[in-house]
Amino acid sequence: MNIEIEEYTGGYRPTVDGYLGSQQFSFRMMFEQWSLTVGKEGKENIWWHSNESEVEFETTGNCEYMYHTESVPFFLKALKEYLVTKNLPNEEVKEVLREAENQCSKLLKGSS
Repeated sequence: MNIEIEEYTGGYRPTVDGYLGSQQFSFRMMFEQWSLTVGKEGKENIWWHSNESEVEFETTGNCEYMYHTESVPFFLKALKEYLVTKNLPNEEVKEVLREAENQCSKLLKGSS
């Protein structure tokens, strides 16, 4: 499965948007909560308040209030939750997570 992170920004409201294969995803942190939403195949403009009929997967959790440069571990945790539901081989999950972390790192360097 390929991952393409198009945006990683947000200051104190971290945002990560992109695609997992051809499915759009959106990760948001707001105050002390985070959410990852993955849209169904062919659905666009996915975000954390998307209509249930457009969403394949959604997970949420609690966290401390933090700047977007500190939120990568929460994004990777949420992404792993999704990948596990896809029954991918463990090595493929690890590869997608490594690639996601690398892309986040590059985007963060570009924003500083």
